[in-house]
Amino acid sequence: TMLGATQQPATGTQRRPVRVLVVDDDPVFRRIVCRTIEAIPGATVAGQASTVAVARRRLEAGDVDVVTLD
Repeated sequence: TMLGATQQPATGTQRRPVRVLVVDDDPVFRRIVCRTIEAIPGATVAGQASTVAVARRRLEAGDVDVVTLD
């Protein structure tokens, strides 16, 4: 599991999923990475980007915790 992704805080409330942005120019590789991330408890794919420009816009929106980048 991802470090801290499934741990619960002391208050007993559940943490929100870790949001991952997958960046790669190869659509097949992006799909593989997305499927892998979605299989991890406590993680979710926040989006995909095929270029750095698209990724940058998504990051500026502030709804991403982690980026995979090739």
